[in-house]
Amino acid sequence: MKDCLLCSIPIRQLTWGGLVGRSGDCICDDCRSGFERIDSQPSRSYFQETIYEKSLDTIHCIYSYNDSMKSFFHHYKFLEDAALAEVFRNEFLKLRPAVPIPIAPNFDHLKRSFAPVEALLPAANVLSILEKNTQVKQSTRKRGERVTSTNPFSIRSHVEVPEEVWLVDDIYTTGTTLHQAAYVLKEAGVKKVHGFCLAETLLKK
Repeated sequence: MKDCLLCSIPIRQLTWGGLVGRSGDCICDDCRSGFERIDSQPSRSYFQETIYEKSLDTIHCIYSYNDSMKSFFHHYKFLEDAALAEVFRNEFLKLRPAVPIPIAPNFDHLKRSFAPVEALLPAANVLSILEKNTQVKQSTRKRGERVTSTNPFSIRSHVEVPEEVWLVDDIYTTGTTLHQAAYVLKEAGVKKVHGFCLAETLLKK
């Protein structure tokens, strides 16, 4: 018996005496039930008639950014509990090649010990071909500032790009990050870019 990664309560596993719980899960049913699955295809209207309009061929978000998801990200990203990447890793198993949104290097105010988006992905699926060239976080910007911000991404030197990729981020708000990264990938020769996010939220005006 192992403990839930979120609440630390022991998880009951499958036994010979009867089917109890789910074998191999890393969180308990109570914690799992707090996540609201939405399987959405969020609006991309912010980018109509801009250079980013056709950057993403598809976009899919799995969960709502509700209170349970906010708590998850607080512990995962800001308290740096890297073990929590296991909670949702199965959601990303079929994404190959998966291009994670990178973090900017040398954050003076946020020196993370791991890359949160890349850690969600099975290592065999990861194709790290993007670089981020700014230390400004999108979460510090309002909606209008995000949509009109300078593109911070570039392709790493001396890398080959495939014809089709899954571009992965953790949270979808306006979609600016994904559209900017997808634009760079298309400019580098990628034919199709599919956006994929763990959670979707709405940014107030």
